[in-house]
Amino acid sequence: MTALAISAVGSVTAVGEDAPATVGSIFTQAQVFGTLPAKRRDGRPVIGAATPTDHAIAGADRILMLASLAFREAVDRVPFGTEIGLAVCLPSEEEEDIPDVRLVATVDLWSAESGLRVPVDLRRFFRGGAGIFDALTFAQATLDSRDLEAVCIVSADSLVTKPRLLRMLQKGALGIGQRVPGEGAAAALLSRRIMPNSLAVLAAVGSAGEPHEPTTVEHARAVATALRTALDSSRLGRTPIAALVHDLANSAAGREALAWMQSSDTFAAAEDMAVLAPAFSTGNTGVASGLLSLVTLAFLIGKGAFVGPGLSIMAGSNGHCTALALAPAPGWKAARK
Repeated sequence: MTALAISAVGSVTAVGEDAPATVGSIFTQAQVFGTLPAKRRDGRPVIGAATPTDHAIAGADRILMLASLAFREAVDRVPFGTEIGLAVCLPSEEEEDIPDVRLVATVDLWSAESGLRVPVDLRRFFRGGAGIFDALTFAQATLDSRDLEAVCIVSADSLVTKPRLLRMLQKGALGIGQRVPGEGAAAALLSRRIMPNSLAVLAAVGSAGEPHEPTTVEHARAVATALRTALDSSRLGRTPIAALVHDLANSAAGREALAWMQSSDTFAAAEDMAVLAPAFSTGNTGVASGLLSLVTLAFLIGKGAFVGPGLSIMAGSNGHCTALALAPAPGWKAARK
């Protein structure tokens, strides 16, 4: 792929109302957990990580509200009247039914409020855990084929309101070994213009996995393949990796795959390589977790928390895994002196 700049990011989670607060909390492993509006069969309340928003706002309303906040932050400095592309990643229709007409109206509102032009043919909506990979593919193709300032990718989900919690309890999705339910949104503004003040450079994307529920071994192999593809495409090769940010902590299989990967020679790790799992602080943010990992890594690279390239792993769902290789922008140090 052609390297892209990550020009700006946005996020909102239980531990932060914007990207600086959220990423700072993730970096220090802060947590804000509390009881949620549902109980288990034994009467114990469900514990989770909710944003400080009225729980009466649920379902599509809550998810789109969170997405709006992340979008506004990511595009805050884009000049008025600029034309951009937009990819919005949302839960599957089985998890949350958000009608297309509602999504179109929401994006129209975002465009009006921000003063940016988001043409209908430059909008895409992706559903489910693998949506982030499709969104990245769309962003790359759109920036390659159109003379655009940027493409914004937004992802949002909420697992903390009563209807969603009850469905998860019925499916046994809140058992031992699972991260507590959370919610949040993340946004990243991608551009072909790599500048010294860009937060980071998205050097390459790797993907692997088959559309089925993987075994631990299959999951580990998919992670390794995705990482190897991203590293080979980025030409980083055996350059020591300064940071690894991932959403593998959301499941027991993911954690085993992470342990296997860290003990293998899949990539060259710096001696002081940082390993961060946003879900430790934010809880499981569903389909937003992958983009939140990217936002976390890009923000920390941009702020100089890590010296060198980093990897972001997005576990996705149904065996699909995406790995991203990020690097500091050329001239980064001089631009920040």
